[in-house]
Amino acid sequence: MCLLAALLSLPLTLSSFGASPSTLQTESLYLSGTGSHDAVTWDFFCTGGRNSGVWSKIAVPSCWEQQGFGTYEYGVESRPSKRMPQMPKAPDEQGIYRREFTVPREWRGRVVRLVFDGALTDTEVKLNGQLAGPVHQGGFYQFRYDITDKLRFDVPNQLEVTVSKRSANESVNRAERIGDYWNFGGIFRPVRLEALPMQFIDRVAIDARADGAFRVDVFLGGNLPAGNEVVAQVKTLAGDPIGAPISAAVPSGSKQVTLRGQIPSPATWTAETPNLYLVDVTLRAGTFAPSGHTITQRFGFRTFELRPGDGLYLNGRKIVLKGANRHSFWPDTGRTLSPERHREDIRLMKEANMNAVRMSHYPPDAEFLDLCDEAGVYVLDELAGWQGCYDTPTGRCLIAQMLARDVNHPSILFWDNGNEGGENPENDDEFARHDPQQRPVLHPWAESFRGMNTKHYREYADTQRYANGPDIFMPTEFLHGLFDGGHGAGLDDFWPLMSEKPHAAGGFLWSWMDESVARTDEGGRLDSRRDLAPDGLLGPRHEKEGSFYTVREIWSPVQIPLRDLPADFAGTLPVRNRYDFLSLSSVTFEWRLLKLAPPGAPMFHRTLLGHGRFAGPDLAARTDGELKLPLPADWRDADVLYVTAIDSRARELWTWSWRWKSGAAAIGHAQEAKAAVTLAERGNEIVATSGRNAVRFDKTTGLLAGLERDGRSISLARGPRLVAYKRNNRLLEPLAAPVGKLVEFTSRMDGDRAIVTAAFDGGVRSMRWTISPDGDVRLDYEFAGPGLVDLLGLEFDYPEEKMKSKEWFGAGPYRVWQNRLKGVSLGRWDVDYNDAVPGISWTYPEFKGWFSRWEWMAFTTTEGRFAFLNDGGSPFVGVYAPRDGKNNPVLILPRLGLGVYQVIPAIGTKNSEPSNLGPQGQPQNITGPLKGSLVIRLLDQP
Repeated sequence: MCLLAALLSLPLTLSSFGASPSTLQTESLYLSGTGSHDAVTWDFFCTGGRNSGVWSKIAVPSCWEQQGFGTYEYGVESRPSKRMPQMPKAPDEQGIYRREFTVPREWRGRVVRLVFDGALTDTEVKLNGQLAGPVHQGGFYQFRYDITDKLRFDVPNQLEVTVSKRSANESVNRAERIGDYWNFGGIFRPVRLEALPMQFIDRVAIDARADGAFRVDVFLGGNLPAGNEVVAQVKTLAGDPIGAPISAAVPSGSKQVTLRGQIPSPATWTAETPNLYLVDVTLRAGTFAPSGHTITQRFGFRTFELRPGDGLYLNGRKIVLKGANRHSFWPDTGRTLSPERHREDIRLMKEANMNAVRMSHYPPDAEFLDLCDEAGVYVLDELAGWQGCYDTPTGRCLIAQMLARDVNHPSILFWDNGNEGGENPENDDEFARHDPQQRPVLHPWAESFRGMNTKHYREYADTQRYANGPDIFMPTEFLHGLFDGGHGAGLDDFWPLMSEKPHAAGGFLWSWMDESVARTDEGGRLDSRRDLAPDGLLGPRHEKEGSFYTVREIWSPVQIPLRDLPADFAGTLPVRNRYDFLSLSSVTFEWRLLKLAPPGAPMFHRTLLGHGRFAGPDLAARTDGELKLPLPADWRDADVLYVTAIDSRARELWTWSWRWKSGAAAIGHAQEAKAAVTLAERGNEIVATSGRNAVRFDKTTGLLAGLERDGRSISLARGPRLVAYKRNNRLLEPLAAPVGKLVEFTSRMDGDRAIVTAAFDGGVRSMRWTISPDGDVRLDYEFAGPGLVDLLGLEFDYPEEKMKSKEWFGAGPYRVWQNRLKGVSLGRWDVDYNDAVPGISWTYPEFKGWFSRWEWMAFTTTEGRFAFLNDGGSPFVGVYAPRDGKNNPVLILPRLGLGVYQVIPAIGTKNSEPSNLGPQGQPQNITGPLKGSLVIRLLDQP
């Protein structure tokens, strides 16, 4: 049974903006902490699972599994399926909480209410041995009890709360407990008392339009005498009044009054301009009432419209939503969070150039919505219902609770009625009963509902079709992340459709972060439930994955669509303003010119040759223009040009980078020293020696046999071998033998250089090695293109167990895939060896994989140090085969060594092959002879 909607709200009370001396404000006294950071100890008894059957202590708020009690449960694992019709029974535990408290004597004669911000899942409350009211059912909603007649002022009060992990209402379990996420139990959000005057304002619901039209519905409580008046005064955040007070008499016997007014020229709220105001709402009670009551509510002026067959409009401007799906989650505390966690999520979302978030799959903490208002983040607020719905009466009660708490947030644009079939259509119109703004309601995953198409996980062809209408297309989940797949992989193909097409309104990536719980029964092991738990742009402790930066670049509101500088470049760059409201004059641009040292340089790795800052041009939102960089005349002496866009809040949006030089000659030598080159035979090997360096070739195979530096062997060998693979579902299969039959092998001196050649009837057909007096070993190679291919290049063996680190000049620091090339910048990067296993370990940037736009890459090993230098023909350098998840891998790769590549694989999502995700996911048709050059250089240890 649900509590009456009239008792189920808490207005945002900002005590620093006070009422007049003759009125009171709501006072609060926390019985718990306000989050995971300051939880308070209560007595606790758990009925099942770990540490059950005895009275103990527990932190409140918390999820009891993370405090060492009960049993872990992953939601969908308790749902029968065709494959597993008999699933293990979900844990049916209860937690009994006890807390003793006293209340201030000044609260005598006031209404006192006991407020729970959330408890999973059924909650029975007793105060001093008496039931406070009916059992509350529904875990993610704020509820309260009027305990005025049960409270003691002269002795301590005894509070007892019994929380059942599973609800007695099966519709609640269907909506909340059978979901694709971890289930928890307990009082996981704060508990507090609130004291109000005997005649009080229960809550307010505001509709403040962009043109200054202001309406507030005021809901009253208590026994109201005759002659009441409600007065509203709009203020700035600094407390300065805006406009005249607005007032209305309360009709006799009424518990609701509506005030209307007009505010002149308000600063409007958008994600780009999150302007906020306050309103003091005061109940001036009748003659015989001892005092009035004032609450202060924050809000924003804005008008949101869903224009069917057209798009989403805010304050008359069309907008595009760029967001992700967020669970309320932290590995150590479950669903119990802290202000720090909320702020960090918002900061990282803005860093990723997101302007929206979907609350999956339940309402979040109120504090998170406050931050969305402040920072400028559009919100889809969601009634729980993963793939099952509440029964109609329960759903209606919980909608009332949800909107009573959340209705005044300007950040909320939509209400979601469940998820993926978890809607109850009988309750679609219930949201409007509680929302004076009449926000639109979504059925996430529905192909057509009230003018919106939110279909999930459509592939590229469907996305092309849906983006052309007739409904507005805004998938509430797309590009399902799994390990290194999804998210940024494919986004560069999808986003022009989802943001530029007339019927497209953006979308929401699945998901924001990895939901891997720190198991208190397994020493803190992070458990992702194989491949089930949400897999996001961030690791479980907010580690940034490669896709985070891809999304950041693609979703930057400033775009410079130029990959390479033209030969006649003189400082003018094309620029696109993809803000929905702001002019580009709000952006500051910074340019830098850097000189980068060659591999092996002991110092001065990066030298700044020039820099400057300037304001962006007055380029209107959603238009294109030019940037003119005031570069010095000698700018080409540098190695890299960087241009950074910085927004009005001093946040870096993105940094673009260009290089106009290429080849080993442009890289140069750190410590060039020349020595005579000699050739000699050593058994089955030809050995070329140049000073401290030696290069060995196997006469029987024609391949490199190894390197030496100062007589010490370096095990780079068995190459170059051809790497040619074609994708078959999630497996890469070979197209050609890596090495053909050796048909010719020669060695000779050519002036001061040694030349070693090998010819084969397959694989790499031609190799020409040149060993120079400066110690460089140059390989010129040729092979035939195999046709359609997903992975193509040359590789060498090097023992992985001997690898320590790598350093390179190229795009980084993250690896790339063929359909995730953005999100990296040119620079001099270094990464220690790591062997991260997706879903099990989270070390970033990863050591293994493919890296783009490279000039050189140096490897530090237990044997010594050597470098590859790109002298043409290979846009990618590869470092072993990157790991994929142990369960349900996105891409199964062969064992690989160190190599240079013409083609690298694309990667798919949890649901889709990359070939279905757009042009960048297709295999490439490579035919005819291919030539390239690679230089191998031996270096001193750093």
